Amino acid sequence: MSISVNKKYTFDNFVVKRDNELAYKASLVAALNPGNFSPLFIVGEVGSGKTHLLHAIRNYISENTPLKVQYFSVKDFPKYPKSIIKLDVLLLDDIQFLAVKRGSQKDLLYIFDILHGSQKQITIAGTQYPQEIPNLNRLLISRFRWGLIVDIKSPKEDFKTDYKYSLGDIQEIVAHFFNIEVSDLLSRDKRKNIAYPRHIAMYLCRKLMNLSFLRIAKGFARKDHTTIISAVNKIEEMIPKDKEL
Repeated sequence: MSISVNKKYTFDNFVVKRDNELAYKASLVAALNPGNFSPLFIVGEVGSGKTHLLHAIRNYISENTPLKVQYFSVKDFPKYPKSIIKLDVLLLDDIQFLAVKRGSQKDLLYIFDILHGSQKQITIAGTQYPQEIPNLNRLLISRFRWGLIVDIKSPKEDFKTDYKYSLGDIQEIVAHFFNIEVSDLLSRDKRKNIAYPRHIAMYLCRKLMNLSFLRIAKGFARKDHTTIISAVNKIEEMIPKDKEL
């Protein structure tokens, strides 16, 4: 079986726009810290940049780490090779074609459980959400929704709707990264392991989306926007001193 690898697709030459920024950021995290967002499920129309991001993940990992990584398109093969279960990073494109490959669904379920159970990175891309793919095994639907689902939204969609969706995405990404719940970010819990991720999420909403402090406060169930200003200032002060941050 031949596997198409396109080395020209990288993170550096991916054109980042408002409608694809969260998918780009999530893919970058998947490349820098494989296993943190697993599975990562990218949804978008044909030509939206999903395949570019999958190849960018593959190219970054293969060039900078010793991890075993491979890209596959569902439509290119009838059966998954046994070597897939030995991968550290699986990149699976055109997942919507799994609807007509019921035999492959059983194989993928087996592979998914092995890789996910070993905390390997699984990144999937397609034109439909898991629950929208016809004839897709309900167990696969459930597993695809275990991780993070990001949507490369159409620029034609309503501006405000896009912002609401994106704010929620940032909350989910941060909560997943720090192994907490979104409800923790919205809570009044002042413990460091909760407050710090909350400040990060507030900062990202401000810097990535350029939302007003009042809008962010509303998104985090806060009546007073001065809390948001304080959080953003704290993170800005920490960035020059904290290389990891």
